[in-house]
Amino acid sequence: MTEKYASLFQATYGSMMDRTKENGYAQTSINGVYPGMFCRDASIQMMMHVEAGDYHQALRVLQYTIDYHRKHGFSYVLHVMANEGTPISDKVQADTTFFFLHAWYLYATRATDCSQKAAFLADSESQIITFADYYLDKGHLHENGLLHNPSLEHSREVRYWYGYDLLTNVYASQAFHE
Repeated sequence: MTEKYASLFQATYGSMMDRTKENGYAQTSINGVYPGMFCRDASIQMMMHVEAGDYHQALRVLQYTIDYHRKHGFSYVLHVMANEGTPISDKVQADTTFFFLHAWYLYATRATDCSQKAAFLADSESQIITFADYYLDKGHLHENGLLHNPSLEHSREVRYWYGYDLLTNVYASQAFHE
């Protein structure tokens, strides 16, 4: 990696660390334009922490997400969380759930084994199954084998599409495989 890209990565990583609260809440926006913690973005952040070998940081964000969904009774990964408050947006976005399931899997398979990891995995496994089952049990899986996404987001245009998109189906197939 060139020095330019290494520097860019370090600045981006530092920004994500600076926006993550001690409780694991990871504000998406630097300047507040996007309020809250977008679960899809946080999942990408968790994946980055795992790739960087920062398993403690990945676990903090994973744990916050699991705890938040349990507290508010969600059986799918919602659109936008608040810092300990009620959800900002509870839109059902299949891609968001499967991004999160993939991040959980990466942590489960790559983080260094320790008692904290083992306890987290044991505690979160039933919630992970609940998230995956939501799409199987609620009629989102079409007979053609594709997973339906009721609100694929185009954030810049604040539009949502109802359909069988490639992004959702690639992440879902990978998560189910894992």
